[in-house]
Amino acid sequence: MYAFLLVGFLVFGGPNIIDKGEETVTIKVVEGKTYLVNVDESGNVLHTYMEITESTDTKDDIDSRVEKAKKEYEALREREKDQIRFIAYDFLSDEVGPLASNHLSDLADHYSNTYANQIVITLGKRPGNEEFLKEKENLLVVALINLSIPAEDIEVRYKWDRGPDPTEFIKVNTTLRKLPST
Repeated sequence: MYAFLLVGFLVFGGPNIIDKGEETVTIKVVEGKTYLVNVDESGNVLHTYMEITESTDTKDDIDSRVEKAKKEYEALREREKDQIRFIAYDFLSDEVGPLASNHLSDLADHYSNTYANQIVITLGKRPGNEEFLKEKENLLVVALINLSIPAEDIEVRYKWDRGPDPTEFIKVNTTLRKLPST
């Protein structure tokens, strides 16, 4: 009964809730646990940021609980160290090779066993290598999905490779997703 009342209370928000267009960062009870989450306008969870384990004090209003949870999450982001792996293009010919597969498996374990809520693939872009990079990106994304990482938690970034020689590695890391700015 208490969880039901808490769900009804936590789904609605006040002015301190981060609202980004049709998405909102708030506190919501999911399967009996309380989380800081990003929800769409229908209340569907888009992203889970962290579990809130402290007991609920009925004196706190939703605004102060969300504000406190946001601060705790930002402190966690500062403290948590990303797990980073560099994967050589050589290990990604027509498939993800064993060494690269081991690196991705390590990252998937870190993702599953910590607060990490995102895996980021960073590729070095140079004029003319877009098709080559897209092929490597697809190999990595499929490999991560096969390791039970949800597709929506995989982000691919491209940065300009300005060195005299092409970068021979792809950076893949776990991270904590940024909260939308208020």
